[in-house]
Amino acid sequence: VQLDTVIHRVYEQFSRDFEKQRIQPTLALPASMPPVVGDETAFEQVFTSVVANAMEAMPQGGSVTISASFPLKDATLVVAVRDTGVGISAAQQAKLFTAFQTTKPKGMGLGLALVRRIVRRFGGDVRIESAAGVGTTVLLTFAMPVPA
Repeated sequence: VQLDTVIHRVYEQFSRDFEKQRIQPTLALPASMPPVVGDETAFEQVFTSVVANAMEAMPQGGSVTISASFPLKDATLVVAVRDTGVGISAAQQAKLFTAFQTTKPKGMGLGLALVRRIVRRFGGDVRIESAAGVGTTVLLTFAMPVPA
């Protein structure tokens, strides 16, 4: 899967919402990204969920940055989605990937649990770095195909 194509598509889907909610989006992707192991539709769902969460964390506006890197020392591609939202308390972080745990009035608590399940199914992982009042960074690690 070419993740840059997936990320650009999700970015475009949210473009009007970014403007309406006074969110400054930034894409900081390398000119060329290697392919990763996975499913395009599943990864589109992953990025849609992560970007939607970032936007919900910024009811007064802010910024969201999507960046990517691929360290040469291992066969992974890392995508970071950073927001300047309300952040996540330590108590909430402990429950982030637990199904049916939510802080949202109308949330079902499946978003991040599903995101992690999808990414891990293809050999990747998800980490969250956050501080209340500062913002959140979701780090998504994707496996690159092993050369034959």
